[in-house]
Amino acid sequence: MRKLAITSALTLAVVVACHGQGKNPYGITGKMMLLQLPEVKKEIKLTKDEDKQIQELMKQVQADPMSMAGSIDLHYMTKGIDAKAVQILQDDQKSRLEEIWYQANGLFALSEDEAAVPLGLSQEVRTKIGEISTDHDKKSMDLMMNARSNMHGLQKALDANDKQAIDAITALLTPQQIEKWKTMQGKPCKLPKNGR
Repeated sequence: MRKLAITSALTLAVVVACHGQGKNPYGITGKMMLLQLPEVKKEIKLTKDEDKQIQELMKQVQADPMSMAGSIDLHYMTKGIDAKAVQILQDDQKSRLEEIWYQANGLFALSEDEAAVPLGLSQEVRTKIGEISTDHDKKSMDLMMNARSNMHGLQKALDANDKQAIDAITALLTPQQIEKWKTMQGKPCKLPKNGR
């Protein structure tokens, strides 16, 4: 049963990526998902050969989601796939993709070591952010499961849930950390409107 739930969740992440949405409805938006967006491909100057390799990796994931997943983290479902996709990129592309990943996930990225460590967050703050993110994801999932056909109402509820979690995370940061976070994101990348 757990394997079925994990496979379903991972498949949802892959489907979202394939449809160019660029954002998971809950949890962390993966780098592989971002690499499906034309805006990101252009921004990091993805070559045709690199794109071909990434699309081949995506086909492998679609054929057998569990084979590429590694250890499943329902908050960041594509972490294992992302590690493989990033290996295809050059160092400057990796750096820019990291900045875009920060932008796409907003403060929710701070639930992951790759964002929390450079920002210098204490373990206590990281734990609290993890709890806020977990609560946020659970509430988002509950909202989606109970939405029925009211998509407009669902989006409003999801936006309110995002705001509540973002406000709670912001309250944990010092003014210096907030400024450093802005710097870590680099220059803005125009992402689809439904990003965080």
